[in-house]
Amino acid sequence: MTPDNEPSNNKDMEFQNEALPNNVSTAEELACLPDKFLSDIKSRPLKFTYTINKDTETEQHIDLKYALKPLLYSVMFILFYQALEPLAFYGIATTETSFLLGSYNNDQSWGPNLQAAKASRFVNLTNGIARSSALIGGIIADGFLGDFNTIIMAVTCLYLPGLLIIGLTTFPGLLGSDFNYTALESSLYVLVPIGMGFNKACMNAFGAKQFHPILQSSNLEQYFVYLYVANNVGGLLGTTVIPVLAEINLEVAYLIPVCSLLIGLLVLVIFSSRYVKTPPQPTTIKNTLKLIGKKVVCKPLDVSKISNGGTQSDSFVDGVKQLHQLHSLLFLLLLHTI
Repeated sequence: MTPDNEPSNNKDMEFQNEALPNNVSTAEELACLPDKFLSDIKSRPLKFTYTINKDTETEQHIDLKYALKPLLYSVMFILFYQALEPLAFYGIATTETSFLLGSYNNDQSWGPNLQAAKASRFVNLTNGIARSSALIGGIIADGFLGDFNTIIMAVTCLYLPGLLIIGLTTFPGLLGSDFNYTALESSLYVLVPIGMGFNKACMNAFGAKQFHPILQSSNLEQYFVYLYVANNVGGLLGTTVIPVLAEINLEVAYLIPVCSLLIGLLVLVIFSSRYVKTPPQPTTIKNTLKLIGKKVVCKPLDVSKISNGGTQSDSFVDGVKQLHQLHSLLFLLLLHTI
């Protein structure tokens, strides 16, 4: 077996002292690559060795396989979901204030019918929770479940049920003889914002991870352009179509976001075998939480740096310090919305 630090053939020697290509998408380009970047799967011929729990006793190496044209192989299904999810979210978000005020109920016989101040607080708190929960979703994805599993968990257990309950509250008498405020609050305060936050924390990065991190890195710019378009098309439909339909028939209007997210979820799951699913890094998250705990109890993080006799790399500690600053800002944002 050839040692890891020695070229295994002429192609490895050829690329040893020059930059690797960053836009590999054809069989001709594939034939010129070193063997360490080649997999044994025809549909996903590119390989990248991913290290879990680097520099620890539990360090593992996993080979991830990538398609030559990820955009056509897997990313287009992710983009399809990325268009339907904003349609669902902004369809509710755009009409939420009017719904809470009872503007869609001409006879005022059914609906929340809240006062303006309470409705505004409702909306602000929902948005604050959605943005703050993204950090927790990222921790769960990176340290425990992985991106894909976190997305599926968030949508099936939180996001989709929350949208469904909101839709059902618009049907007079369906959830009780009086308007069910408990069901509405559980959806707008818990299910939808947390599900949306977890989803947003993972979804954009999950699409980017379908590209080989070295050999297809230049394709990421194109991916984010398509992502921007998909998000804006979905958001535009949600902010224009749903409000118009709500004026005509609120029940139908609020079932469209449910159907939209459900269709996106089904497409995402049906083609799940095509996705590159990066495994979580439990040790990294564990070390991050330890450093955050030290910060909380007012212990200086710099003592954990290797340069100061600690056990963590200097760059890792600096990254945790930046994360703590971001978390503080998110906490202040949540307090501001209450």
